[in-house]
Amino acid sequence: MRYKVYPDRLKLYSSAVVPKSRYETELQRIRNLHPSMPLWMNRSTRSIKLEWATHTMLYNLGLWIDKTADVDLEYEPRWYKKLAYWAVGAIALSVIK
Repeated sequence: MRYKVYPDRLKLYSSAVVPKSRYETELQRIRNLHPSMPLWMNRSTRSIKLEWATHTMLYNLGLWIDKTADVDLEYEPRWYKKLAYWAVGAIALSVIK
C-alpha cells in the first residue's frame, strides 16, 4: 500500500480497494516504519479503522469518488469528524468487505 506522511496527517492512497481484513496489518506495517508519528499517540486503532471504513463504504456507494478513494488520517481530527466517523464507521465496518 502506498502512503505519505504529512506534518498533520497520514495519507493512504487507493485505500478504498484494501479489504478491511488488511487494515490492521497495513497500519502496523506503517507504525513499525514510523513509530513516533503523532497519529499513534492521538488516535486509537479503532478510530482509524472507522474512518478508513467510512471512506471505503462511501467509495463503494459511488459517493465523492475523488475524495473517498484515498483516506487522509488526520493526527487530531475535529470533534465533529470524530463523531461522524464513530457513527457512520460502525455501520461501514459491518457492511464492507
